Amino acid sequence: MALLDHKEIQQDLKMIEENIKTLEKQYMDYFDNVISVEPKALRAQTDALIRKWWGKPIANARLRFQIQNIVQRYSIYKEKWNRQLRLKARQEREEAY
Repeated sequence: MALLDHKEIQQDLKMIEENIKTLEKQYMDYFDNVISVEPKALRAQTDALIRKWWGKPIANARLRFQIQNIVQRYSIYKEKWNRQLRLKARQEREEAY
C-alpha cells in the first residue's frame, strides 16, 4: 500500500506540475484576450489534486518537500491570477460606462 501511495503521489505531483504550466499559458492567453474563457475547470482540477495531498502525513521527505514547493509556487500563481482577474474586471466595468 505504501508503494502504491508513493506512486500515486508521484503521478499526482507530475499532473499538478503539468497543470500549472498549462494554466500559466492559458491565463497569459486569457489576459491577452487570445482566448475568451477563463481556465476554471483546469484550475479546479489542480486545486482538488493539491487538497488531496496537502496536510497528509507523508513519510518520504523528498515527496513532502516537493509537495510543499509545488503548493507554495501554485499559491503565488493563484495570487497573481486573482489580482489580474480583479484588474481585468475593473477595466471591463470602466469600459462599460
